[in-house]
Amino acid sequence: MFSESVLLLVSLLLLHPIAFNLGYSGDKPIDAVLSDLLIPMSVLIIALLPSKQKRHPNILNKATNINDWVLLTSGYMLLLAVVAVIANDDNGRGLTAFKLMKPLLFVLVGSAVARRLDRVKLFDRIAQTQLLYIAWLMISTILTPGFPFGYWGKYLLPFESELYAYPNMSQTFLACTIPMLLAYADSNTFSKPLYYFAAFIAFLLIVGSMSRSSTFVAVISSAIYIGMSHKKIYLFFIVTTTLVVLGGAAYLAKDTDVYRSIQDKIEVRAANTFENGDTLSGRDQIWMETVKLVSKKPIFGYSYEPYSNYSFFGTPHQQYLEVLYKTGIVGVFLYIAVLTKLFMGCYFVFYFQCESRSDKLHASACIACLVGCCIGCLTQPNLTYSLTGHFVFFITSFCIMSHLSIQSHSYCHPASVGNYNSAKTC
Repeated sequence: MFSESVLLLVSLLLLHPIAFNLGYSGDKPIDAVLSDLLIPMSVLIIALLPSKQKRHPNILNKATNINDWVLLTSGYMLLLAVVAVIANDDNGRGLTAFKLMKPLLFVLVGSAVARRLDRVKLFDRIAQTQLLYIAWLMISTILTPGFPFGYWGKYLLPFESELYAYPNMSQTFLACTIPMLLAYADSNTFSKPLYYFAAFIAFLLIVGSMSRSSTFVAVISSAIYIGMSHKKIYLFFIVTTTLVVLGGAAYLAKDTDVYRSIQDKIEVRAANTFENGDTLSGRDQIWMETVKLVSKKPIFGYSYEPYSNYSFFGTPHQQYLEVLYKTGIVGVFLYIAVLTKLFMGCYFVFYFQCESRSDKLHASACIACLVGCCIGCLTQPNLTYSLTGHFVFFITSFCIMSHLSIQSHSYCHPASVGNYNSAKTC
């Protein structure tokens, strides 16, 4: 009973979409999210819950040493921050460094609790909790004055302020959770229609926000998951059904004010994207400026100096260029190495470690989430955004490290019954 409560609490904290402002350091806001509590909570989980046995060395051990790379990357970023703060007497640089490093710590958090929490049950709780948050967000959207003419998914009632970093990064977080909903739907026959519908509602909220980058992440991550977990005809069926449903709804509503409002917003967005010759909304110019700046200090970058000191904009608007600007070639190499190690780990789990269909579906969802988010990072610093970074790093690390452990007691998850490979480790 206690372990079940822990699973639910971890899911609630990991997915809660509201950020809280704790104050300012100079002109920099100090924001916190509930998932930050998982860092100290992981210590309690290790102390209070029994551990699983560790497997014998296997191909996964050889394929990835993720924690070592995270510690190396975090150590480098911390050292760079300490030197920058002392040399420039600027505490704001320390805060910037902490914001960049904090999501990486969730690789360690996921690894730490992986031998204490049941893998399948935790992923199930994550999907169930996200279902509740999506329902809450959709109801808030409907109750927001002006619906359906405003931007969808902007507020979570009764909180008065809009979601932090709306629309691009907050909706990208929502997009990253869609594969987990699909995985739960595919592994639970009874709940399949409900969770498919929840994934569809999440997609509508993303599209209704008019965020191009978030919509792209939602499409890419969903397509990767479906492509890995189903036959290609299934993907064709899903796409065709979605187009038919949306096309039918558009036809029935074509003479209404709602339809005209949505049409106007789409036309404006399309005009801004294609007709005005600014497909990337000025981001290409920002990226060129960033590359020119970094070429002057390529090795260690600008050591967390505010980007606004050199540009009208406050950020390079790209995850990898942001890391490159702040920490140089050394930092971006280490950062990409961590992402690569996570992908390799999930890849080996999918092909060599999965003991049941449920495990394979969850591994597919983690890969889809990671790859979709990393592609989206080409236009937004998604992983620096606490909610998305915490979620992506936690679930991928947890998925990998939980496969290095087996239950110390004779327990088999129902999904594993009848599976020979699974029976060997139960």
